[in-house]
Parts: sequence; structure tokens; C-alpha cells
Amino acid sequence: MYSDICEKRICQGDILENFIYDLNIPLSAEIKKIRMSFPYVIVLSQDCDLTRDYEIRFTEKEKKNYANQLFTVLICPLFNAEIFREGNHLSDINIQCDRYNSERWQPVKNNENPRLHFLSKNEELAFPDLILDFKYFYTFPIEAMYEIKEKIFKAKVADLYKESVSQRFSNYLARVALPDQEA
Repeated sequence: MYSDICEKRICQGDILENFIYDLNIPLSAEIKKIRMSFPYVIVLSQDCDLTRDYEIRFTEKEKKNYANQLFTVLICPLFNAEIFREGNHLSDINIQCDRYNSERWQPVKNNENPRLHFLSKNEELAFPDLILDFKYFYTFPIEAMYEIKEKIFKAKVADLYKESVSQRFSNYLARVALPDQEA
């Protein structure tokens, strides 16, 4: 399910460890700075776009085609499943979330909840069970990602599994909004 081979380019499915993200939120006349810190994040940007961006940035000798370059990388935090299940995964930013009892947890583990994706632990790589919550996703500057990737790369999701994550993420974003529906 995972590989610990770090490629030079940023890849869809890369998992980065101890990721720190400074978020600036404009509030009227002032800007509030929030430091987001996640134990892990996963890259969700499409691999074809990331490959083309890498080629333009690092391998093409001729004039660069800036229209095909990326400015940001789409990432999603990965939460420790035990902490997520208790509803404490956003406690660093003072948010208490719902707890999952056994009945609600089983569909999460089986990837039957459209908002969440469960990734099984890997003892060899010292990964706990992890959860993606598709409601929380961010963009991060690609140049900054290239600066830090090698230092915080942990593993990457195998091709078969990253396709599943990508499809489930896009399905969640493409859902039709219905009033009074919990998602």
C-alpha cells in the first residue's frame, strides 16, 4: 500500500510528515495568522499536472511554458485514526469534533463514508491507521513544497490506492448540495 522511495518531483500520493502550514486570514482591517500543524499530509494534485510542472521547471532547456506550471499543490491532512475517532484531531485549533462509536466507525474503516478515507497502518514505516477528511484541504505553494519535500517525505501511496483516494475526493467535492443534509 505504501512505498518509501522518494522521487525528486512531487507526486500524487506523497505523504509528508510533521507538516507546518502558516495560514493568513484577512479579518476586516487585520490579518489573523493561524499555524496549522499536521502530523501528516497527502498530496492530492493530479500526477500528470505534477509531472508536467516538474518537466517545465527542471528538465526543459528551452523557453519555459509558464501556462502549464503549477503555483500550488493540493494537499489534505491525514489524521491519526484513534485521535480522529475521539473527535480530538482539530484540538490544536480549538475545535472539538464528533466522536465515532463502533457503529459509526465501521463504515469509516470500510471506506463507506463519502467524506472520509481510511488508510491502514504500516508498522514497517511506523504509520498508524490514518484518516483523510475531504472537508479539509489546502493549497500550498509548489516552490515551497520543493524546498521542504525531501526533508519531510515519509512515504507515498501505491498507484492503485492513490487512484482510489483521488476518485473518492473528487466524488466528495462533486456531490450535489442538498439542504439539511449532513456530509
